[in-house]
Amino acid sequence: MVLTRGYTVANPTSLRPEELSARSYADRLILQELTTMEGAVRLGELAEKLGPHGLGLDALKSLLATNSERFAYHDRKWIPTSRIESAEAPFVRAIQVTLERFGGPMPIESLAQELSWIRPESQDWSPERLIRIIKGSALFLYTDDDQVALAEWAFQASGETLERAYALNQVDAKDVEAAAKKLSGVDWRAKDCAVQALKAAAPMSAKILGAVAWLSLNPQDPKAHRLYDAREFFSRLIAAPGSSMGATASCTRNRTSRVGSVPRRRWPRSWPRRFSSKTLRRLKSRRRTLRR
Repeated sequence: MVLTRGYTVANPTSLRPEELSARSYADRLILQELTTMEGAVRLGELAEKLGPHGLGLDALKSLLATNSERFAYHDRKWIPTSRIESAEAPFVRAIQVTLERFGGPMPIESLAQELSWIRPESQDWSPERLIRIIKGSALFLYTDDDQVALAEWAFQASGETLERAYALNQVDAKDVEAAAKKLSGVDWRAKDCAVQALKAAAPMSAKILGAVAWLSLNPQDPKAHRLYDAREFFSRLIAAPGSSMGATASCTRNRTSRVGSVPRRRWPRSWPRRFSSKTLRRLKSRRRTLRR
């Protein structure tokens, strides 16, 4: 471990691309539990809560010790690194960092609880107050199923030209064209357009999916009606049965149902090698799907 400014920060570890989504899923499971507590002192108790998800004590220790971007050891307990980074940050920045480190849309109640640990001096951390702040900022999206996401995870455009829309969202025109061919059969005006898109092309970047939807719903003709709504489409995308969002803002689809805000994933056979064979068998038996 590395000591930084009085905090013990977990050592980073390198993973192969096929292992990243499973690692991200496991980290988010842990973060989801840490949100409900001031910190994890007894890892055995935390491991018991995570046991139904296939994470035992050995796996938990390894995960905490190898991701400094998400976990830190402070005052004899494990806490999210975002609490340290946000301790003296402006309020909106604290929300932003918390979401960045969580790595995907976060339930409003969980976000409010986590912010209360960061700023305990404030007495009003109600979800209602937080919703007003989030809806008033261009940095965030509040989804239809009461989750909060970073606006940068979605494709944001209205009447811009192709070149400007792609530049603002940092997407490549060739990637959009390739995706449009795969998604040619999707009815973007249908309520289940996100489900259709995921069936046809997942896994795919959420921004690329949004770009293709925008092309169809907001033609370049200045007289055409503009029907694309970034917040609405993103909400449909993450709410689609069996869908999930990954660390590179990509979406995938699986055959299982979503569990809370963290969908399930099949664990890669090689991830991570330091775990015991018993732990790996338990993880792989869960057969849960996530990409983030």
